[in-house]
Amino acid sequence: MRKFDMTVKKTGFFLWPIVIILTIVFWEEIRTSNWYWQAIVVIGYLLLLGTLRSDADHRAEIDSYHNSVRVLISEKKYSEALKIAESALANSPENAPLLYAQGECHQNLGHIQEAEQAYLKATEVDP
Repeated sequence: MRKFDMTVKKTGFFLWPIVIILTIVFWEEIRTSNWYWQAIVVIGYLLLLGTLRSDADHRAEIDSYHNSVRVLISEKKYSEALKIAESALANSPENAPLLYAQGECHQNLGHIQEAEQAYLKATEVDP
């Protein structure tokens, strides 16, 4: 069973606690205020909802990176593929297909030790 995980983008990481605390502190004023202040609070929460990111969105982004790397490898553009793989691995360091693709790029570029390390790490990662 797949777990549903919501992560917060960097921009919303600091905003969520601040807005929640301010809402709790000023709840009575917000509740009894004019409709336009209530609308501003609702719009603020809707904007913050845009900072939420589901685990499925993250997986889709990583899959997109992996597909780009595979295309570049098939075109024998190993250094470009390696750059994309390494930038994607910065966001998802435990992704076995990306690690394997990184190892393949290193191998084709002649970086044997780096390729072995990437292949080894890819086999250690839980799929």
